[in-house]
This record gives sequence, C-alpha cells and structure tokens, in this order.
Amino acid sequence: MRTSTIVCALGSLLTAAFFVGCGEEEKVATKIPGVKTGTLEQSWTIEGAKDPARCQKYRADRMRLVILDAKGEVHATELAPCNAFQKTVELQTDTYSGNVTFVDTAGYPVSRTLPIQQFTILEDRKLPLAVDFTTADMTIPR
Repeated sequence: MRTSTIVCALGSLLTAAFFVGCGEEEKVATKIPGVKTGTLEQSWTIEGAKDPARCQKYRADRMRLVILDAKGEVHATELAPCNAFQKTVELQTDTYSGNVTFVDTAGYPVSRTLPIQQFTILEDRKLPLAVDFTTADMTIPR
C-alpha cells in the first residue's frame, strides 16, 4: 500500500471515531493518579446578598477568579456566571492566594478586584471561602 492510502484510511477511521464519540456524554477524569488534590469552594455575594438582580444592576455577567501559587504566579483563571454565586475548583495540595473581579459580557471589569487571602488546599478536603462586594466595590454601569 502506498503511504498516502494508509494516511487517508487512518484519517477516515479517526474522523469516524470522533463522530461516534460525540454522541455520548464526555467524561473527563478529574483525578490524576499520584497527585494529591483538594477543592476550593469560592462563593460571593453583592451587597451581602446572592441576588441575581444585583448582577443585572451592575452588568456583572461573570465572576473571574484568578488563583495564584505560592510564588505569586497565575496558577489558574476560572470564570463562573455571576448569578451562580459559587465556583468549585479542584487544586493540587499547596498554598495559594488569588483575586476576584466581576466582568461584563465583553470581559471588562465592572467591579474592583478583591483579594483572596492566602489559603491552603488539603488532600481530599473542601475549603469554603466567601467574599462580599459592597456597593463601593461595584462600578455603576455607564
């Protein structure tokens, strides 16, 4: 067989396998063998409440959560709908800090960026952290 025929046949098989796999719900393994992890449960409120109307009032479409490692380097950036009022992130066991900011549909900030104080992720443990955005922390839309 010629090389081009083999390549075409393999390409066709891979394409068929891809489309067959698309019909099923994709499951991604969250645990990597040998890597110890825990869970950050970051929650937020606006003016002390979990009220979707406040997300709309300030045009806060999403919460941007930036997690920094012990060296101060970005370890992860996560987005969640404003009105979810919580984001769960699985992290390797280590010490982190971070910050949170509300952004609009275009990704522009509509709040101050608030710090998340240093926290430690322990193996197989959940760590709940909460932050409240006051009226002064929110930017009034123009």
